Amino acid sequence: MWKRHKATFVKSFFYLLIFHFLDYGLTILFETKAFQIFSIQNLASSDFTYNDLFYRAQEQNEQEAVKRTHKEDIFLINTASLDGEEFRLQLAEIIDSVSAFSPKAIGVDITFKNNDTLIGTSQLRHLAATKKNIVFAYSSKEKYLPLPKNVTYGDVDLPSEQHSIRFYKGGKETFAYQLFLKARGEYSRAAEWESFPILYSCIHDGLSHFDEMETDKDFSVQYHYVNADQVLENPSSIKSYVQNNIVIFGHLGSKEEDMEDKFPVPTDTTDMVNRLPVMYGPVIHASALSNMLDDHFLSVPSPWLIFILTNLVMFIMVFLIINHPVKLYLILGLVAFSVLWIWLSIYLMEYNIYIQVGATLIELLILEEFIETFDPFVEKWVVAYQHKKRKKNEKLEE
Repeated sequence: MWKRHKATFVKSFFYLLIFHFLDYGLTILFETKAFQIFSIQNLASSDFTYNDLFYRAQEQNEQEAVKRTHKEDIFLINTASLDGEEFRLQLAEIIDSVSAFSPKAIGVDITFKNNDTLIGTSQLRHLAATKKNIVFAYSSKEKYLPLPKNVTYGDVDLPSEQHSIRFYKGGKETFAYQLFLKARGEYSRAAEWESFPILYSCIHDGLSHFDEMETDKDFSVQYHYVNADQVLENPSSIKSYVQNNIVIFGHLGSKEEDMEDKFPVPTDTTDMVNRLPVMYGPVIHASALSNMLDDHFLSVPSPWLIFILTNLVMFIMVFLIINHPVKLYLILGLVAFSVLWIWLSIYLMEYNIYIQVGATLIELLILEEFIETFDPFVEKWVVAYQHKKRKKNEKLEE
């Protein structure tokens, strides 16, 4: 078999080497802003990824959704309903009331402008100085109100260069990690990573009003919230929901078209390409926090492992293309492989393995066209070279 297919094996390796050389060279070229639209990696890493189909299946079959098993519930309080002029004063009053119910941790996903003249600023500072289980939001993009030195801050900035929010920052400085420390006082693997893919356990916007909570308080798919003005009127109404749990204050909107602190996410399966923002920042932080509390993360395989597997598949495809030049067989083979690769990426997510296959599929399509275009020229060159070599040998024999 080796003797019979030796030339094909060598040619397949040659094609793959040339293709990677061109791909690498073009990738460097396309780092130039003017050419980025043509980059394979940019095309493959655009908003849609096949992994998002996992969430569509989750939404269609709710009992198979990723379940949160951590003992602490995460309860959200929507600050969008507070009065604009007395926002800080009302917020301080609510935090003080909630704190009296002994939550394990309180997160304030709000960045306060550096303005001492606003009503309630002194109350907010006093609260920050006296309550030790509060984490305040910090963003490198904004100048924030200086609070007492003993205040705990958490970084609320999300990793850049993503349209739909699939990844959360790693490290110990993030908002979710600081809440995890306040609630558990333990170590999480998230501290080791630069970023990690969020395994969302909710669907669409991730929210459900607390009035819809079951009487037995079983964990459901959504995170439950209450509007802050309701808490102002009757703080004791949420006592059982925040006691020994984690509370996050933040903007959850007052109407559907409210775009403040709102992001596109893969759990939105209504439009899987170029999504509109549907999920608010506090829900994203709650989702990352749930991953830490459950120690339930998506593992990203080593780039070298992905590189080896991808090249093995590409080598097999090149070999088949050269040996089976019938166009129909090639199309059927590419379709079958693409379906299998997509299914594998979704299936592996059920086992907490996250691989993105978009770049591989696009490269396979381009590789197939590359070989079809250049193989006839290579064949002519090989035939001409063999003919020339044979003539030379014949002259030597004479």
